[in-house]
Amino acid sequence: IVAHLPKSPLRSTLVQICGWATAAMCGTYIVSPLDVVPDVFFPFGFIDDILAAVAGYKAAKAAWDAGKEKAAMKTAEADNAPENTVSK
Repeated sequence: IVAHLPKSPLRSTLVQICGWATAAMCGTYIVSPLDVVPDVFFPFGFIDDILAAVAGYKAAKAAWDAGKEKAAMKTAEADNAPENTVSK
């Protein structure tokens, strides 16, 4: 649902929250002793950890990019804002 929102500060904020939360969950999964496929079943036990690392990286990158996009939108709004000048 978040991906289909138009480019707005709300979308950027939601992508940041979801991205960092997903990255944190993936990191927790990697260091957790509980796995979907235990590490004793080599190499399949490590493949799920690698996939979690890739998913966490992609989520963190999406959150980082959304933060940069949000900052760029704020800068663009500030540049396009009319000057508050009072002529006498």
